[in-house]
Amino acid sequence: MKNQHGYNAKQIIERVNATIMSTKNLSMFGGPLLTGQTTVTDSVKTAATDGYNTKYNPDFVVSIATDDYGSLYIAPAVFVAMHEVGHKVLRHVTTCYDLFTTDALLANASADYAINLILMDLIRDYPDVAKVMQPPRNADGTVCMLYDEKYRGMSTRQIFAALRKDKDAEQKQKQAGEQEQGQAGEQEQEQAGEQEQAGEQEQAGEQAGGTGQAQTPMEQELVSKMWDEHDRAAASDRTPEEKARVERDIDQAVRQSTQIAGRLGGDVHHAFAVTEPDVDWEEALDSFIKQSCAGDDEVTTRMFNRKVLHLGLYQPTTYSEKVGRIGVFIDTSGSTTGELLNKFMANLASIVEQVSPEELLLGYWDTQICAVERYREGEYDRLLEATKPAGGGGTSPACIPLYIASDDDEDYDCIVIFTDGVFYGASQGDWSAVTTPVLWCVLDDGYGSSKAFTPDHGVKVGVKYS
Repeated sequence: MKNQHGYNAKQIIERVNATIMSTKNLSMFGGPLLTGQTTVTDSVKTAATDGYNTKYNPDFVVSIATDDYGSLYIAPAVFVAMHEVGHKVLRHVTTCYDLFTTDALLANASADYAINLILMDLIRDYPDVAKVMQPPRNADGTVCMLYDEKYRGMSTRQIFAALRKDKDAEQKQKQAGEQEQGQAGEQEQEQAGEQEQAGEQEQAGEQAGGTGQAQTPMEQELVSKMWDEHDRAAASDRTPEEKARVERDIDQAVRQSTQIAGRLGGDVHHAFAVTEPDVDWEEALDSFIKQSCAGDDEVTTRMFNRKVLHLGLYQPTTYSEKVGRIGVFIDTSGSTTGELLNKFMANLASIVEQVSPEELLLGYWDTQICAVERYREGEYDRLLEATKPAGGGGTSPACIPLYIASDDDEDYDCIVIFTDGVFYGASQGDWSAVTTPVLWCVLDDGYGSSKAFTPDHGVKVGVKYS
């Protein structure tokens, strides 16, 4: 396609940035978008980020911002820019560094799958986003990127594990085929000689790009749909002080942009989709429930069966590997806006995905219980889209035991509370009537104030901030 609009890459990027910051439901990404340096250079083939700075190839930028008629159409360029922002906010280059050292291709693909699902959801859910952002497409109209619904609800690490499993299976199938070919080849070699075999090996090496190891079909498909790079070398060369500064700058940019987006009327809560869980909740809750609830292998008197208490019967509850009903109470006070709330929501998604309780009671609180939602097994796929966080005032966890004690219909296996532990002197409340095990998940706010929090009732587990 011929460029008829006359805009160069730098001018297109400026228009893209302005579009993102002025779009109501993208504006919360404006801060991390502008964090670090943005460079137009031939040193990269398409686009790349080291988790802080971003680079664009000039020809690539112009090509994706030019439609079939040569006119300017920046929607695909907005998608690419938001994709790079996603890598920044998710800290893929640093938090997933071990994945890149294990298998760089699969790590890159995993990160791209995770981000592209989020961006496609933004297009689906928000008309103002769909108007200005669209994925790059092939000539036949299909999306030109790594996108697959089968990875929905999975973190980057979970996608990586799934891709490795597929790759291992493909390699085993390939080895089995080579063994069969090898047996047949022995007979052919006797007839055709070693010269023909050597020629085939040389050709295979050339097709593999001189590596001597041809890519699997799965890897070839991933490469064909990949259009950005991750500059791990630049990220790893940073000093500890520089790494801390990068984390701080990204965090502050997200917080400030979220506040601005809220004033513009944007749905700031959808931003939680670009943070990832830090806890293996299947293991954590399984261990917690066993330690807190199980007195014997099959029954426990730690909690009496509340369904027959009104009859004067004190029966022990039975313990099973299946988690029944859990209550999750999320701190939505003013101190948990932005990235802290995002982390809470990401870990909530991980709980229901990994543990899959029979029932979930989800409560949002500040100085009172601001909203209560109930979900059952089978309804968790759309939880993050359906839930409506409420709050934003002061902080007082005393409202939680009051609600639990007054809710006679609820019989929980456990209670999980997400908070930053910053209560500004407010009482934790009276927990004496609560017999259900309570797990406080305290997310570090980045300044260490939450480390001083000690629950009056229940146990505490730390959830790292970054």
